[in-house]
Amino acid sequence: MALYHFHVTQVSRGAGQSSVASAAYRAGEKLHDSYYGETHDYTRKGGVIMSEIILPDKAPERFSDREILWNEVEHVEKHPQAQLAYSFDFALQNELSREENIRIAREFIMENFVSRGMICDVAIHEPGKDPDDIPNPHVHVLVPMRPLNDDGTWGTKEHREYILDEDGNRIRGDDGKYKFNAIRNTDWGDSETLDHWRAEWARKVNETFELHGIEAMVDHRSYIDQGLDLLPQVHEGPNVRAMEAKESGMYAKEQAEVQTVPIQCKVALTIKEAAEYSNIGINKLESLLRSPRCPFVLYVGKKKLVKRKEFEKFISDNVEI
Repeated sequence: MALYHFHVTQVSRGAGQSSVASAAYRAGEKLHDSYYGETHDYTRKGGVIMSEIILPDKAPERFSDREILWNEVEHVEKHPQAQLAYSFDFALQNELSREENIRIAREFIMENFVSRGMICDVAIHEPGKDPDDIPNPHVHVLVPMRPLNDDGTWGTKEHREYILDEDGNRIRGDDGKYKFNAIRNTDWGDSETLDHWRAEWARKVNETFELHGIEAMVDHRSYIDQGLDLLPQVHEGPNVRAMEAKESGMYAKEQAEVQTVPIQCKVALTIKEAAEYSNIGINKLESLLRSPRCPFVLYVGKKKLVKRKEFEKFISDNVEI
């Protein structure tokens, strides 16, 4: 049964995430994060059948090295809550061979992402499964959110458009500063662009089905837009419904694995995560975080996070807690 799935999220420092850790996980590699001084080792992760970095023409060749690329991303982003990367994942098709799935995935990425100047860190997964499991091949694409300039240097994510009065003069706000709108320099995060990509992936898959004479089709539209809530389902039978539920469950499990990085691999933890991880009460932990010399507190704006590595050392040195 053909399965459609195409999803995008963001890797954000403000959420305690690291682009180096995300890249290591998806590629099943060991990468050192010089920004945090951490090494992320996912070499024992199974199911990664291929990984590669596809560069646009203007990207410097050094970005073919995964560790160099993502460490540069971490260091070029200065804000403590910086959004670091887009993370795409989309389903491959069990009706197609592994080679055909890889071919159409690369074509789609080249035509839709790389052609727009996006650096694409690609990993294809076929997760480990029991003999009775339905295969679940899928693609992960990690893309730096900051675009490149034409000379291969890092560009800016947005620019300012100042608000003008009827005479063309800049308008000041109550704080005395000129008022402006922040305009993104790419359309990569626009909902219209995502809708276009979703449609293009469905088209690519369906064209490949037709090429091979496979009587199957995927649809990028929501079930409501497809009108599936109006269609009778009495003919599909319990076995088909069970298979659909199993496929959905497997995707949910894989998504949870990607989105929820194991606590012991996170750079920073929320207070709740740290309390559960250490078995220290939240009130006690918050009291420790308020200490002027707390070695493991990390401020992200007004939000307090817990630096995991320093927190583990603190617990080791203070077992009486």
